[in-house]
Amino acid sequence: MGTMLVNSGASLAVCLVTPLCLPSLFGTERGWTILPLIAMVQAVLHLLTGLAFPQSPKQLYIQHGDRTGAQKSVTYYHGDDVNPNLILREFEAERLQETNGHANLREVLSNKTFRWSLWLVLLLSFVPPVSALNVKSQYLNQLLLSYGLDQSGATLTMLLSSLIALPLLFISPVIIEKFGRRPLFITVCMLCTLEWAGLGLAQFFVDHEVTSFTRAVLGIGGSFLGQSALNLGLLVMAPILLSEICPHNTRAAITQFTQVVPMLLAICQVTIFPMLLSSIGSLFFAFFGVVSAGLTVLVWLQLPETRTLPVDRLVNRVTKARSRTQSNTSAFFHPHYGSTENSSSSDFEDLKKKLVNKDLEQII
Repeated sequence: MGTMLVNSGASLAVCLVTPLCLPSLFGTERGWTILPLIAMVQAVLHLLTGLAFPQSPKQLYIQHGDRTGAQKSVTYYHGDDVNPNLILREFEAERLQETNGHANLREVLSNKTFRWSLWLVLLLSFVPPVSALNVKSQYLNQLLLSYGLDQSGATLTMLLSSLIALPLLFISPVIIEKFGRRPLFITVCMLCTLEWAGLGLAQFFVDHEVTSFTRAVLGIGGSFLGQSALNLGLLVMAPILLSEICPHNTRAAITQFTQVVPMLLAICQVTIFPMLLSSIGSLFFAFFGVVSAGLTVLVWLQLPETRTLPVDRLVNRVTKARSRTQSNTSAFFHPHYGSTENSSSSDFEDLKKKLVNKDLEQII
């Protein structure tokens, strides 16, 4: 929920600043320099505020072995009503199973459990660059103008789209906790596909020089669906899944890989968009719409539900999800979550007995 709230804050800031881009305010040749200045001030304030926050309790406990610091951090983030020992128990369960320290990308790829977790995170990491998010961030105003709107109308449309979708910022954390991650993530992927459909149909009318109010409606509607997907958590799906299905010692390697590859795709998409728009028109939207639909199907088929499950139980859930897509399930299960070495099943059973023992406090 915390990740969703961070995403909500960023989108809310965009809604507050967008009105300043109107030509009647700072959206002019003389006033536009004020906008990046405001953004810079916001970034500095965000940085200074972040310095006051304590380090992650899991990082303190697992990586630094600082139990006292982890307890204080848990109390800071969760409040005084939460028993820190209950949270530290899960950290200890994860720490005991991480026998090799930080894993590099080669070790992640060589382990079937880690490799499958990497695949799931990578799958969700590709949803934002395959969506129209990056194209809209650079060319939405240009597209709206081509659909028949003037400059003031285009700016007002972007503002109203953000305002109408604003309630989703506050609903999404509730949805993800009540109904789970999987339904919300699938919904976001479907909205991205429908966005391409709306924008593509509008561009089809532009390509065939059909002057109609319908193309403006289709373009605005598609853009709104994309804004809805963004407010529902388009940019935080991969980080949420990463924190829930990946062992702590693999997250650095998985994060690096799942950020770089989609980022390259996003750069290529934005770079070639003007050239392809003038040459193939709506076919550009159709292509990415089909790719987005394919990602939606893959997410629907392979993404497990992770709601309310502690991190050590999620390996079994991921294992079961993979067993439904592949017949050879015995080769997938790896008894030591967070380890790249083989261990006997008896050692793993001994570990589980320790974790459910009433004297668990003696371990941590």
